[in-house]
Amino acid sequence: MRDKIIVLASAAVGVAAVAMLVGVLIGRGDDGGDGFAEAVQDAAPAVVMLSLGGGAPNAADAAEPVQLGSGFVVSPDGLIVSSASVVGTLPVARAVFADGIARQAEVVGRDDEAGVVLLKVAGDTPFKFLKFSDDEPEAGTRVLLMGAPYGLTGSVSSGIISSPGRKLNPTAPYGLIQTDAALTAGGSGGPLLDDDGEVLGVAEASLSANPGVAYAMPAAVVKAAVERMRPKG
Repeated sequence: MRDKIIVLASAAVGVAAVAMLVGVLIGRGDDGGDGFAEAVQDAAPAVVMLSLGGGAPNAADAAEPVQLGSGFVVSPDGLIVSSASVVGTLPVARAVFADGIARQAEVVGRDDEAGVVLLKVAGDTPFKFLKFSDDEPEAGTRVLLMGAPYGLTGSVSSGIISSPGRKLNPTAPYGLIQTDAALTAGGSGGPLLDDDGEVLGVAEASLSANPGVAYAMPAAVVKAAVERMRPKG
């Protein structure tokens, strides 16, 4: 009987250990939270789809093809950060917010070294905005990528940081954050977030042959660029 009790107790411990492991793998924190759900809900109002050229997204009468990308608000007065590859040399874009409201976004700064642009939208009330993380990115950190791939606003993917300082070019001034979070067409310019909803980087590009390899410009680089581009006065 004693041996049977020991076996049952050992089995119970094993089941508990497996349950704890499964909880970690599906993204449940120690507080029993549902992974990234709270971070997504908090960040969503600050993430925008950017439409450039033509008319409204998917408009049949657009005079020229519409290019789509993503961005996010970084200040209560409506400053938006996106990737320079999204906006190019265009002076304005159309920013569509999570509530469906579209606003004209004027380009107020470009930083080619950091590969980001700064845009400005106007509004009657302060905008919900995202904060840059002060933490150094580390391999294995869980991350969340938000944006509007293919014009699908409010899209979310998750993964981990695969490498915090990947240099695709040995002469590049900065290393990029490599992640396995899915990044597809239209998602560039969106925020790479930690599980507190703070910005770790700006989505830059992915390897088309491997959707599990994407890159983001680190928050420290982007934050410094924003301060340089921020309108004075």
